[in-house]
Amino acid sequence: MTETLSRDEIINLETYMVPCGFLPIYFEDYGQTSRTKVQVSALLKFYSWCVTCFSFVIIVRSIFVTYYDDPYVHWILGYSYLTHPYLNWLIIFEATYTFIIYRINWSSTRNNVMALDWIEVFQLLQGFKPPAELGTNIKIAEVLSRYARRKMANCLYIIGIRMTLASAVFVSIYTDEDSILRASDEHYDYYSMTWLIVMTVWAFINTVSMYLTVTVFDILAFYFRIRFHKVNQDIETIIFSKESKSINIKPIELMRQVLIEHDFLCWKLEKYNRYWCLIVLASFALHPLVFTYCMYEIYFMPLSWLALIILWGLTFESAYLFFRMFVAGVGLNDEVHHVYLRAVRASLAAKYPIDMRLQVRLFVQRISGPPIGFHCYNLFGLSRHNLYHACVHLGQNFFLVIDFVVSQKQARILIAEARAAKAVAMANAMIAN
Repeated sequence: MTETLSRDEIINLETYMVPCGFLPIYFEDYGQTSRTKVQVSALLKFYSWCVTCFSFVIIVRSIFVTYYDDPYVHWILGYSYLTHPYLNWLIIFEATYTFIIYRINWSSTRNNVMALDWIEVFQLLQGFKPPAELGTNIKIAEVLSRYARRKMANCLYIIGIRMTLASAVFVSIYTDEDSILRASDEHYDYYSMTWLIVMTVWAFINTVSMYLTVTVFDILAFYFRIRFHKVNQDIETIIFSKESKSINIKPIELMRQVLIEHDFLCWKLEKYNRYWCLIVLASFALHPLVFTYCMYEIYFMPLSWLALIILWGLTFESAYLFFRMFVAGVGLNDEVHHVYLRAVRASLAAKYPIDMRLQVRLFVQRISGPPIGFHCYNLFGLSRHNLYHACVHLGQNFFLVIDFVVSQKQARILIAEARAAKAVAMANAMIAN
């Protein structure tokens, strides 16, 4: 009888994903061909498509109110935060990220269902699949379940806090007595309340998409870490079998299992990367952009205390999301590659058959070569070396922005002084004449 997770260890992640249409397919329905299942998932796909269109509408609306300075158009499109002009671009950035995430999810279920193979890990957590179908055991599944439960609990706390703060910001904007949406003769303006509800719903979708994405990625990275950790333990066992005669194992058979397991995990990683390379690319493009823009606004624009608090919060949030995703990938990469020297020792621990020698040599070369793990659309892998480079480039780009802004201000001052001197000279010449 195949072992599965007990009822207390099962995690129903769909409870958090379905209300916001984050993933347009039920975990239980993935890989099913039943007509009823397909119809149920079709409804969820349509709902997710509607959420995707809603995010796109928010992007277009935000761009329009930014570049079209017409009070009537602003009134129609619900632009009521004149005292918070920095929110224009922040909403554009955040809405673009949300739209990209939902678009990738929706397209994956419509055109490339194989890109969603990573769902099988969460089918394991929900009890739809036994650990044996994923090539693992019940102990690893229990460890993963405890980790996923802790991370999802933290995710829900953060989503709740962020939604409370976002709702408070939009309430203060759309209930302001000076709001351009508020009619002068009405104490309670339904139009302002309508846009307040719309923007609050968007803030909820945006918050859930950001934190569910990074949490799911973190859980997947941890899943591969514990799987590769098991492989590394088997390599240690092979080494000890040569040094200690009391260990009764067959190193050749164990090495064969190590090679098979390692190849299988690398193959799975490559399959999962079809989807996650796009998510990582979108995250690493948008989060640093939000970070840089917020720092620019904080240091070079006159802002109120409320604006400074909002911008500092978004700055730390974007940095947190960026580094949390990067660090999760780095942890997986380190787990795979740190065993290189032990793998060399294990390759010399026994007289392997001729057909295995080449496989062992290729295995050692693989873990000493390019990063193994998640990557950013084949641009770079999530490794410790690339993390250091990312930190350096982020700091470099920020100081380049500072240099550009300072140089621009100095140039404007010099131009103004030159024009003033020219005007004074012309005035003196006219007086002299």
